[in-house]
Amino acid sequence: MLEKHLKTLEFDKILSLLEQMTICEEARQKIKEIRPCTNLQEVQKQQEQTLCAQTLILRYSEPEILSFGEIHPIIARLEKGATLSIKELLAIGMLLKTVQNLISWSKNFANLELILSKYFNELRSLKSLSDILEKAIASEDEISSLASDELARLRNKIVEVKTQIRADLDFFLRSPTTQKYLQEGIVTVRNERFVIPVKTECKNNIKGLVHDTSASGSTLFVEPIAVIEQNNCLKELVSEERKEVERILRELSDQVFEQLDNVKNNYRLLIFLDVIMAKGRLAVAMDAFSPLLAENGVVDLKGARHPLLPKETAIPIDIRVGLDFSTLVITGPNTGGKTVALKTVGLLILMAMSGLAIPAEEGSVISVFSHVLVDLGDEQSIEQNLSTFSGHMKNIVKLLEVADAKSFVLLDELGAGTDPVEGAGLAIAVLEELHKRGAKVIATTHYAELKTYALSSNGVENASCEFDLETLTPTYKFSIGIPGRSNAFAIAQRLGLSEMIIKRAKESLDENSIVFEDVLQELDKIKVELQGKIEQNQILEEELREKQSQVKSFEQDLREKENQMAADFKAKTDPVIKLIEETFDKVASEIREIQKEGNLEKLEELRNKVRSNLSGYKKLWEKNRGAVSDFDANLKKGDLVVIKSLQREGFLLNAPDKNGMVSVKSGNMTTKLNVSDLKKIERFTEKQPTPTKAVRGFKASKRAGDELKLLGLTVDEALDSLDEFLDDAAVFGLHSLRIVHGKGTGKLRKAVHEYLRTCPMIKSFRLGLFGEGEDGVTIVEL
Repeated sequence: MLEKHLKTLEFDKILSLLEQMTICEEARQKIKEIRPCTNLQEVQKQQEQTLCAQTLILRYSEPEILSFGEIHPIIARLEKGATLSIKELLAIGMLLKTVQNLISWSKNFANLELILSKYFNELRSLKSLSDILEKAIASEDEISSLASDELARLRNKIVEVKTQIRADLDFFLRSPTTQKYLQEGIVTVRNERFVIPVKTECKNNIKGLVHDTSASGSTLFVEPIAVIEQNNCLKELVSEERKEVERILRELSDQVFEQLDNVKNNYRLLIFLDVIMAKGRLAVAMDAFSPLLAENGVVDLKGARHPLLPKETAIPIDIRVGLDFSTLVITGPNTGGKTVALKTVGLLILMAMSGLAIPAEEGSVISVFSHVLVDLGDEQSIEQNLSTFSGHMKNIVKLLEVADAKSFVLLDELGAGTDPVEGAGLAIAVLEELHKRGAKVIATTHYAELKTYALSSNGVENASCEFDLETLTPTYKFSIGIPGRSNAFAIAQRLGLSEMIIKRAKESLDENSIVFEDVLQELDKIKVELQGKIEQNQILEEELREKQSQVKSFEQDLREKENQMAADFKAKTDPVIKLIEETFDKVASEIREIQKEGNLEKLEELRNKVRSNLSGYKKLWEKNRGAVSDFDANLKKGDLVVIKSLQREGFLLNAPDKNGMVSVKSGNMTTKLNVSDLKKIERFTEKQPTPTKAVRGFKASKRAGDELKLLGLTVDEALDSLDEFLDDAAVFGLHSLRIVHGKGTGKLRKAVHEYLRTCPMIKSFRLGLFGEGEDGVTIVEL
């Protein structure tokens, strides 16, 4: 990969983002060295590692990661036998603590076979050494008093001596005799010894050693004779403390050296895992996915976003090349998003080839290329005396030196900066050469000749970036298959250029160009209309799915209620049945005894007893049965009922069976229910007038009572109305119906009769007689 092309596509900025996701300096150095890989198997492995890291972060959060500096220089000093400083030992301690946290975190997925598992398994726990360092080191410049008993003893003694010295010196600060000789009433330190500030002219009034003089010379810092011995003692204690700290550092360094191989191995693994986990963190931050990889030159991005633009404002694009065409020519107005589209594709390819997830939808495909070649931006150079056109041509010449069938080429404003006719000719020639070599190409242009070239050439396709003429702003929406329009005349008109000038400009164009632009304009309109219908269909489909879900839920509720009612019924009636069976067995036994004895009086007594028991059992049965089902025993086919559990109306499609189950139609749904969940609604009798308002859905203009007019309707519309009319008629107990379909060609009458023959609720039907409407009317009996 040419470094210049990587920088042009801003790959270095992606690496900068990735660096921010790391914890150790050497991992950041490794990231600076990342370059796109051209080996499919290696890229596949890196993508799997990134996906694994992303999944672990999302599923298990992240362990506590401690920041530490470079460890390699510390290891090098240890190998030479040096004693490590407090800061260096602290860095080693934080490294070991981080490793320990990672080991503990990896127990979450210890039983899973992951691509990163072996690296976590190779980490060595050095908990005892980590605990020793954590206990011994208080900060970057202080060893803890817990590091040794001797150090603790010395520091306690130092505190005692300092306290005594300050108490003795406080005598000079408080005494009226000596206060007047002091410049200030404070105790300070000079040359690691406690002193008091004495006025220069009073130096003979306080006996002691002078350790320093103020800059002005007006103050002498004197150590009174009374504390000289104590200061000497303090100095010795501080020296002993320093020696004890050095001994502890040496001891700690030796302990680290004993585990040096494990420390080095842990650090090597930590750097590797830090880089991989950084890729996972970036994927999470970008809401990115690992693409499907290929090596056939296919790039198929769905919902691709430029990774350096805010997710909230970036417009996702769908773009492909390498499937049904190998060259894509993008046209459209300036600032329409053409260059951003180029950079998005190029940068996402580089990211994928570097093992990074890409901000695009799942299922996006990216091939591994040998080269990603780019000519973007203004290549004008004053220093090299190059015009914009010359700068571009110089790039293209170098690009053509390496482009082959495994190259992906991005060309911005191809052929621009020179005579339009010659520029268009050069652009077409360059595209043809790249196409002949088998390279995959995306190019942007304003030249109409390139639109025509794409339309007339195999393996070449047009694309466009949309532009809103009302607001004079780009929509950044990307479309493949339709060339873009420059919209120069429309924009000029919207900005206030006179109609006369625009008309003269149009007249200067050849007729073919005008026709071509008109066709593009018409295509834009059709596309907008189709997009609107697609969006409307998607809304309808979503509503349909929601209604289907509601119906399934409704049916499930019905089944559950049916099962519950059956269970309740069984629970109430089983005890009665069991009691009857037990009584039957007992009576049969008594009858056999009476037969043996021949006692007729006893037989009559038993008969009366049985009658009495049966009467009681009947009452108990009715009581228990009624507790489960309060229903009208006279329910029959066609009765209008209320479904108690759903508070909905329906009508019976058949009479209840012996188990009390019956088919009920409610709206568009038919289901089986127990009669215990139904309550009969009194239907209208024939003697009662049938109010039009009471019949659901009747339209005064088409339907009135027992008559339905189908005049003026298509066959489909007529059959829909007929189906609804018959349902309503059955619900409200109508028996004889009149359907007005007219005579006409007979097509509607034939369709109505065919429908009536297949309808189960129809008893008979016939054409009307004289006075009833003859062939224009059909009389129906339900």
